[in-house]
Amino acid sequence: MQDHRPDNDFRKSYRSRNTCVIVLVSKDHSKTDILYSEEVDFSNLKLQKWLREDIKDQVIQRASFVLPRRMHELENMHQLFAQGVKVKPLRKGVLGQCTHTNYITLSPISSYFPKS
Repeated sequence: MQDHRPDNDFRKSYRSRNTCVIVLVSKDHSKTDILYSEEVDFSNLKLQKWLREDIKDQVIQRASFVLPRRMHELENMHQLFAQGVKVKPLRKGVLGQCTHTNYITLSPISSYFPKS
């Protein structure tokens, strides 16, 4: 079988005896597709765990790709300066924080908010 995905996409798959789920992610993390057949049993706890972990990883990877670029755009727009930008999960309800040394830490979930 030929692989028809573009060279810049990333693929992960979950396989068991009678289940196959494939997650395709574009290189710039702007698009994620989950492919599965109608026979897939989503009540399978191992599949649920795999999907939760994989989607969480995808959110963090997307945020690590998108948020530092957005911060640098805002720096240029508002004539500000940050020492560095880091993306990591923060406690619930916290979208970001900064230190007195101008180091900014952002929550991955903030990558899904609109730009404006």
